[in-house]
Amino acid sequence: MADGRLHCYLCPRHCHLGEGQSGFCFIRKNQAGRMLQLGYGRPAALQIDPIEKKPLHHFLPGSTILSLGTVGCNMGCFFCQNWDISKARADSAHTAELSPEQVVTLALQNRTPSIAFTYNEPTIWGEYVVDIAREAHRHGINTVMVTNGYITRDAFFDIYAHVDAANVDLKAFTEEFYSRQTLTHLAPLLETLKWLRHETNVWLEVTN
Repeated sequence: MADGRLHCYLCPRHCHLGEGQSGFCFIRKNQAGRMLQLGYGRPAALQIDPIEKKPLHHFLPGSTILSLGTVGCNMGCFFCQNWDISKARADSAHTAELSPEQVVTLALQNRTPSIAFTYNEPTIWGEYVVDIAREAHRHGINTVMVTNGYITRDAFFDIYAHVDAANVDLKAFTEEFYSRQTLTHLAPLLETLKWLRHETNVWLEVTN
């Protein structure tokens, strides 16, 4: 920006970051004029789950899925069940170090036909999502976004071009609820649902 700050276009918050500042999500930071994604290669949660736990009920039912998440979130839900990672900062959380190739190797070793980006909001670590997905597809492994749907159109297609299925969490259906309980807005989420349904081939399920 003209004043030297960086404009993050990833989600509808459009954070403007001065030197050394992190966005609302905590893991996108302006360091020396460059946007750093502090969650890349650093999962804070890793688990083999039944796919129904994502929850996906009509995408490879009965299968297992390798699930991973980092830290941070672009929403501020007062009822978050994963608050210990969604409100953690990258430098304060216990994280592993796993390259995209190592994540896919884990999936192959555990014979999971899919990998889920979940636990915290995967949109905010979209670069890691894309690189894992590219490697996964080279090995015939599916990819799943478990998401709050809070993403801009600028970033949407860059990420979802590499995603096979998504479960979007529609937490409520009023702007009042979203603004007071999640510190976000309903309209951008509804736009994401329409893009997924009408402009991609991503398998879509909705949690409410």
